[in-house]
Amino acid sequence: MHDGESGAARNTIGGDVGSALQAGSIIAGRISVGAPEPGPVPGWVRGSPRVAEADPLVLGVKRARSAKGASPVPEYVPRDIDARVRALLAGIAAKGGGLLLLRGASTAGKSRCLFEAVAGLLPEYRIIAPPVGEELDDLPEHLDHAFPGEGRLLWLDGMDRYLGPRRLTAELVARLGRARVPVVATVQEQAVDLLGIGAGYEVLNLAEQVTLARVWSEDELGRAEDAGDDRLVEAVRGRGPHGIAEYLAAAPVLDAEWRGAWRSTGEGGHPGGHALVAAAADLAAAGVASAIPVTELSELYREYLRGGAALRPEPFEEALEWALRHRCGVAGLLVPEDLEEEYVRPFDYLVDVGRARRAPEPLFRTALRLAVTDQERSMVGHIAFLAGHRDAAERAWDSVRSAFHVYIDGSILFEYGHKEAAERRWSSISEGHEELFRLSMVAPLMEAEGRSALSRKWVEMAKGNKEAVYAYIFGLLFLEREGREVDVDGAIERVVGGLSGGGVSLLCVLLVSHGELGRADRVISSGVADSSAMVTSGIFVGLGRGFYGEKWIRRAIYREPENVEFMYVLAWLLSGWGRGNEADIWLRRGSDAGDSRAAEMLGKSHEERRGMFDLGVWEDFYESVCWSLGRGD
Repeated sequence: MHDGESGAARNTIGGDVGSALQAGSIIAGRISVGAPEPGPVPGWVRGSPRVAEADPLVLGVKRARSAKGASPVPEYVPRDIDARVRALLAGIAAKGGGLLLLRGASTAGKSRCLFEAVAGLLPEYRIIAPPVGEELDDLPEHLDHAFPGEGRLLWLDGMDRYLGPRRLTAELVARLGRARVPVVATVQEQAVDLLGIGAGYEVLNLAEQVTLARVWSEDELGRAEDAGDDRLVEAVRGRGPHGIAEYLAAAPVLDAEWRGAWRSTGEGGHPGGHALVAAAADLAAAGVASAIPVTELSELYREYLRGGAALRPEPFEEALEWALRHRCGVAGLLVPEDLEEEYVRPFDYLVDVGRARRAPEPLFRTALRLAVTDQERSMVGHIAFLAGHRDAAERAWDSVRSAFHVYIDGSILFEYGHKEAAERRWSSISEGHEELFRLSMVAPLMEAEGRSALSRKWVEMAKGNKEAVYAYIFGLLFLEREGREVDVDGAIERVVGGLSGGGVSLLCVLLVSHGELGRADRVISSGVADSSAMVTSGIFVGLGRGFYGEKWIRRAIYREPENVEFMYVLAWLLSGWGRGNEADIWLRRGSDAGDSRAAEMLGKSHEERRGMFDLGVWEDFYESVCWSLGRGD
């Protein structure tokens, strides 16, 4: 979960306060004891259908152009990537967690392809499709309450719309995985570029990604012609340069009609309607995720008609009526969001971030007024910056309150070479922000740029936050591997003294997970690491039969010779390595001290014990021991 919009991790478990670890990666955060139960399960969760009963149109599959007596969702034509999508889906379902992301152009057929995979493999699962803007950080608990013992799947059509603190984060994906809830999502290609340097990078990095081509292959076209639906046959023969899914959704028709409307009304044009749709599409591309009030469009309408007086544009009401009119039984250029048609959104095929980068400055003032979340305000600033409207970008970014998004805004500036502006943006984060630790991800960049005094000031400000230390060290390790001159060892020496035993434990696991065994050994050998640090690190290395693992665990036992947990861990490792006789010594000591697990294992043969040593068992065992040994600040 996250506190506020800050993104600072807080995990709720039973038992003592401690540090949480997950095998293979670090999910570090403050663990709260006696935290309040999540609120009532929302209706959109309780009403989630089984996949076999779900309406694909509700989930984002586009309606096909109408035909007498035909279903709005035509027969599915298998795509060339189906086997790969289904194999990856089967993998995350079997594992009980993970993220499968299908990417491609608008109306390429992403939602339908993914829905068919889910319907074919997981028909009895509950499919949870949250409304855009809903908070998701209590979702794992809500699902456990609403559907205990059932298969659950999170469906996100347009993943970029769900990102942000208290919504979709890498930490939420990990927590859903522990609750055995896989995530499947789609995203448009033009949004992926923004995710790569924005708030979605961490989520994107977790995903198994498959790209669906917009234009169909010859094999796919052949299957479409054989499907027996006249609309599919027509699409194959009349598609031109477009994909079949595009043609079925009437996207090329709508796009051509919109573009062709910018001509004189005397020649049958609708320049006012064109301007109205362009304004709505640019608002969406600039970051406005919510429905757009028609009253706001009426203001932009005049701005977008500048230079078009000679075309004799129609009045606003007439332009709006034209834009809302249904085409091909699919949709209008503007899609109403309420019965009164006071709120609209553009047909998504028309949304083009590239065009928004050429939008006039007043568009961004309107976008900022409509932006509801820091995620939206941050995006408005980003697109305004790329459009060359620096003042508008600064106004948008100045309105951002979440340190998480302040950090992202600075990262965008840094990415585009505006390093001083990035530094000013990052410097606006003060001690009062809960996500101060994200500055520690920036600090290594500043050190590599020769601004070490500023970076160390940030790290000092964030010293009470364990995650800040891990982010700082991780960033330095990354830059070192990129060939940059940074002082990793000096940084470890500076920060390690301010960590508790559990904090040192996590730091050691961080170092081990990045192959820095020697550095982890120096931390442990320096005397600052407590026994839990040695054991958690030792187990981690033990999974790979590491020399250091045995060394660290034996040192922990030397410090705490009566600790039966440590004896049991060492016996497990030795058994797995085929050193059963040595394991017997530690199992007997543990059994004599009253450890029932040691006594039970002692009753098994060496071969039986060795057979129990497999990766799956070890991952579960590792996680359970880490939880039991974790220490708080």
